[in-house]
Amino acid sequence: MTRIVEATSRHMGGSSQINAQTMKAIRIHNYGGPEVLEYENAPRPEPQADEVLIRVHAAGVNPIDWKIRAGHLKDIFPVSVPMILGRDPWC
Repeated sequence: MTRIVEATSRHMGGSSQINAQTMKAIRIHNYGGPEVLEYENAPRPEPQADEVLIRVHAAGVNPIDWKIRAGHLKDIFPVSVPMILGRDPWC
């Protein structure tokens, strides 16, 4: 597994050393328009006994994500920030 991670990192222009403590993420720190999206380092989640940690190469957004980001749902779906958007309302 380490070889795959190192090869992926080199292919994507990163160093061969992976920081196991952080990951890159687009997060919000407050409600607002697209300008509140911040690409930054975030703590890497620690999987529990019945969970797995996967590497995501691509992701999509749904209409609920911009509604959460803009604060339209804060009365019925309050969030704690910083938050990584990415909800699939059908799951």
